[in-house]
Amino acid sequence: GLGKTEPSPFDLLVRSPTQRHPDLRLRGEPGWTVRQLKARLRRLHAEEPRSRGLIYRI
Repeated sequence: GLGKTEPSPFDLLVRSPTQRHPDLRLRGEPGWTVRQLKARLRRLHAEEPRSRGLIYRI
């Protein structure tokens, strides 16, 4: 039979919808929730406003 594989980290590309900010690449963890992802983004860009939405594509 086939063995189980553990979920692996993945790359994220975060883009500014208005393109006023440069693209941000970061490594995501499989167990992250949307809340955890947003918290990580706030820590990385604390000086930027919080008026962003999260758009994703699978």
